[in-house]
Amino acid sequence: MQTVETGFGSEMSVESAALLVAVGSSVLFLAYLLAVGNGVVESLLEVSITGVVMGLAYYAGLRFRS
Repeated sequence: MQTVETGFGSEMSVESAALLVAVGSSVLFLAYLLAVGNGVVESLLEVSITGVVMGLAYYAGLRFRS
């Protein structure tokens, strides 16, 4: 199992890091979309798709980096 350094003196698995990035960025993106006045259903759909793509891209980048 590959690990990445968190910057706080600890390590976590690549899978956990990718999940954390996907969920965190999705929550921030959802807050932005709702703040600018987009509909809830459309925002949730867009955030779900974006979160999956970002999580997979981050995971692939970390996985194949080493």
